Amino acid sequence: MNTKIKLFGVTAMTISALFAGAGLVSAQTATVASCSSATLNATLSDTGGAQTSAWFEYGTSFSVVDSGAGSRTTTQVFNAPQSFSQVVSGLNQSTTYYYRAVFSNIYGTSNGGALSFTTPPCAVQTYTQQTVTTNSASSVSQNSATLNGYVTPNGANTNAWFEWGTSAYYGNTTTSINYGTNATSYNNTITGLTVNTTYYYRAVAQNSQGTVYGSSLSFTTTGQTYNYNYNYNTNVGSAPTVNTLLVTEKTGTTAKLNGLVFESNSQSSNAYFEWGPTASLGNKTTTTNVGNLSVVKHSGYVTGLVSGHTYYYRVVAQNLYGTSYGAVNSFVSQVSTYAVTPVVTVVTHAVLKPTTTVVTSGSSEQSLVSLSIEGGAEMIGAGEKRTYYVKWKNESTQSLKDVVLRVTFPASINIDSSTKGAFSSTDNSVVVDLKTLASKEGGEAFIFATSGRSLRSGEVLVVTANMVYTGTNGAQGDAVAYVMHRAETTQNVISANIFGTGSFVPSTIFEWILLLILVLILVLLGNHLYGRFSYEKH
Repeated sequence: MNTKIKLFGVTAMTISALFAGAGLVSAQTATVASCSSATLNATLSDTGGAQTSAWFEYGTSFSVVDSGAGSRTTTQVFNAPQSFSQVVSGLNQSTTYYYRAVFSNIYGTSNGGALSFTTPPCAVQTYTQQTVTTNSASSVSQNSATLNGYVTPNGANTNAWFEWGTSAYYGNTTTSINYGTNATSYNNTITGLTVNTTYYYRAVAQNSQGTVYGSSLSFTTTGQTYNYNYNYNTNVGSAPTVNTLLVTEKTGTTAKLNGLVFESNSQSSNAYFEWGPTASLGNKTTTTNVGNLSVVKHSGYVTGLVSGHTYYYRVVAQNLYGTSYGAVNSFVSQVSTYAVTPVVTVVTHAVLKPTTTVVTSGSSEQSLVSLSIEGGAEMIGAGEKRTYYVKWKNESTQSLKDVVLRVTFPASINIDSSTKGAFSSTDNSVVVDLKTLASKEGGEAFIFATSGRSLRSGEVLVVTANMVYTGTNGAQGDAVAYVMHRAETTQNVISANIFGTGSFVPSTIFEWILLLILVLILVLLGNHLYGRFSYEKH
């Protein structure tokens, strides 16, 4: 005889069926596994003692499925009551499908009324842009060095490498290596380098989200051994060198203070910030051990600020040889100190705590700009003239605003002129208010400076380039680059003592007058000797 099935809803995706002559058969929940597949489930309660075949019919049209013309799953055969399932795949997202269970044995074929389910939209997989950090070079010798970096893919398959060369244009790249999707440190050893030469390098990472760059760092290959009073690489230590950087992540009540700490002879140092509503400061952030790496960026958050008020701050670092203080900088809470058009940005910090980062992009997050600075040879003599070349580029696809570049010099280096920006005597710096920086837009500046006459042999001099900006999402970021000099007083000792320069060419009116007097004395002396010789000859 013919069998009959009656389907009815049990839940949102549950059906039941009555198999005539074979007892009660329930078609249960259709489980939607993804945007393109679902599992259809049914339970055969009674076969009526006969071998029974079962399958599902499904499709996007109720009438097609109800007429038996829908797609059909694989047939399953049962000799006893039991549950059964079929997986249907290749479905379209956000689409309603109709389905029914069909049963057949010697008594005939029956089916229930069609029920339905809807597939969800397929989720678009998104990744946070990868980050990359340039770390200090290691194993530096006369002709080789190991470049170190750290890459965070943030879930996307990522390749990383280094750019390097004898200038900020680099010109060389290491082999690109795939580091997968997990954060990891990486390194490459470069060879064939020149003795006593400064090399610049930066880490690069690339994946489906684009290409990002770490900040430019430098190292100098070994070679001639210098005898410094400072003893930069001997067992004689000294207090750390520090440099106060620009503030980032400003809100109405909080701000992130930043500074660089340069270690001496691998001495472990502690760092903190002094800050307050006046130049007298008065407050102090948490003291943090920044380790003994050669260069680190230390940051600390200050809270409880009043929007629109001016605050002052400086970085401080100390080790067993002494304490060093950076220049006192200032900022206006929530409003950029240098920005012409103030922009109110509210950034919520999950944790406000000090951070210590090996100098890279200038923060614990990836910088959107690349920044580099060149300043010639590492050794610098008293009164020596130098040209500093600063180069920057917006590497992101965003248009940045409130972009400010500040290049800070130590007190012992005097700024003569600059092709861009304005001189600030308060912290001996050149400030370039770029305002905006379009995607892939870059720029450069030349700064001319002269070292002072009172340099101490072995003294460490650091010139720092620091750029801050605001992204399209309102978040503030920064980038840091630096060049380090060591003073020597043996180069051109005679000319330096006479003229205070690293060459014999005078650079001031006083020096020209002194030179003319010396030339006049030599001429008179020569004339006197010549006259005396002529007189004796006659």
